[in-house]
Amino acid sequence: MPAPNSPRGSRPLRLASLCVALLALVAACGPQNPPNAGQPTPQAGSMARMLADVDCLHAYGRGDATQPEAEAASSELASWSSRMAELFPPEEAARLYVDMTPDMAREAPAAMMATIGPLSAAVRSGNRAKVAAAVDQTEQQGCGACHRQSYR
Repeated sequence: MPAPNSPRGSRPLRLASLCVALLALVAACGPQNPPNAGQPTPQAGSMARMLADVDCLHAYGRGDATQPEAEAASSELASWSSRMAELFPPEEAARLYVDMTPDMAREAPAAMMATIGPLSAAVRSGNRAKVAAAVDQTEQQGCGACHRQSYR
């Protein structure tokens, strides 16, 4: 058996050290999660905000939210609705969402915007019954352009 200080005795130790160093290097170069891993996509974020706005407008119609809250929700809903074509390009949306066709994605922004005008006017009027009716119409004809099944 070689002496511990001999060149042959330190060879297994060097080999083991080299293996450990290589494994550490490989582990550090492994796949890393992207910085936005686990975060909602812009599309998911927009849908969550739009649903919150619709819920606020329903609450206003029932008397459970204030006029300023309803105005803010109406304004934000209009803003997100105007971005639908950007967030959901027709050909891409049809590929990513199995229940959506390119035609649905093309028609959705106009459907939403057609209902937003009357909804915004109802909110400005302060008439809770009109807001309740307008938000129902927005859900049926605007949101319903894509969401054929209940999303609640």
